[in-house]
Amino acid sequence: MATPAFEASPAPPTLVLGGGVAGLLCAWHLRRRGIPVEVWEAAAAPGGWVRTQAWEGGQAEWGPQGLPLRAGDATDRLLRALGLSFAEVPRLPRWAALDGRLVPVPAHGGAFLVSPLLSLPGRLRLLAGLAWPVRARDDESLATWTRRRFGTEVAERLLPLAARGLFATAAEELDAAILTRRAGARQVRLPGGMGSLPRALARDLELRPGLRARRLEPVPGGWRVSGDGHEALAARVILALPAFEAAELLAPHAPEAGAALREIPYVSVENWHSIHAAVRPLASGHGFLVHPREGSDLLGCTVAHPGVDGARMHLRSFLPLGARPWSAVDAALRRWVPELPEAQAILRLEAPRALAAPPPGQRHRLARILGALPPGLDWVAAARFGQGLGALIAGVEALVTQGAESRIGGWP
Repeated sequence: MATPAFEASPAPPTLVLGGGVAGLLCAWHLRRRGIPVEVWEAAAAPGGWVRTQAWEGGQAEWGPQGLPLRAGDATDRLLRALGLSFAEVPRLPRWAALDGRLVPVPAHGGAFLVSPLLSLPGRLRLLAGLAWPVRARDDESLATWTRRRFGTEVAERLLPLAARGLFATAAEELDAAILTRRAGARQVRLPGGMGSLPRALARDLELRPGLRARRLEPVPGGWRVSGDGHEALAARVILALPAFEAAELLAPHAPEAGAALREIPYVSVENWHSIHAAVRPLASGHGFLVHPREGSDLLGCTVAHPGVDGARMHLRSFLPLGARPWSAVDAALRRWVPELPEAQAILRLEAPRALAAPPPGQRHRLARILGALPPGLDWVAAARFGQGLGALIAGVEALVTQGAESRIGGWP
């Protein structure tokens, strides 16, 4: 039987492969601009690792607990358009597990000048780095750039905490631009949990859960996409997939793009949610990060919900994905908080290949990927736009509204 002409197909002109937050954002913005769009998502529900589940009378997050927001920015516009309320996260103490003890971490750059985390020469070098910014060089690692700008002490004592806590990766293996932050942003949380964001984005979209794309094939005027017994034709296909998944679909048609995508590593983590009776110092702060030289599997511990007046305290502990019992996690926590009460409930959540950790040269890598994409194909993922949900939200908004002017995303 002859294949029908592409123009006669009832399929939408744009097909988004992947119903994580990146794909949902693309589809949501396109639909608001009047462009019909369909989303395929391999899982039973959209959202990817931005997922919330009910647990012990509260909420347990699989992925991020909040997102950065500044009045009038892309995140602010998105949440207001979706009708999602949000609450600012209080500025509470944080600690660094370093030199065998919990050391307070200052809340802002100026406070580091009196912090015990750094010696007096280290503080002065930090001050000089804040006063005279140094632009990252091409193909420079985060560790090398930090050492050039802020000195050896900051690079060896402070930076490993941030790199390990956010990416479960050494700073030497990360691109220098990965920790770029937006001035004036504050952390906010959604009362319904972070899972309410993908649910709101998907509310009015044409979404096909449980459908994974297996093959792309160019056809006159567009692309044929097939997978799991279904086939569709589209004038434009957006691969809103992790780099390693996008590479498999692209390799037959864009081998250079596929090879560059495979260069972006992903890190697997597990997080343990635990309920305890409230205890200081954890109940009075946001938690702590563990320096890699302490030799612990524990990356850090955040306070998902602090206890008040003796109420239960909800902790979330992060480790590289591996086979370990709760007793090992509990022992790692008690090394830093010996008085921690026994857990009243525990929950282990696995996140395999959840975190992109772009290595040095990411801007050039992105240029190779995007420059090698055939007409009608695009790739959109968190690794394209920088660190965290804030960068992803801003990057997708700019991409859809500005097109080619924003192809490299947030990488300077």
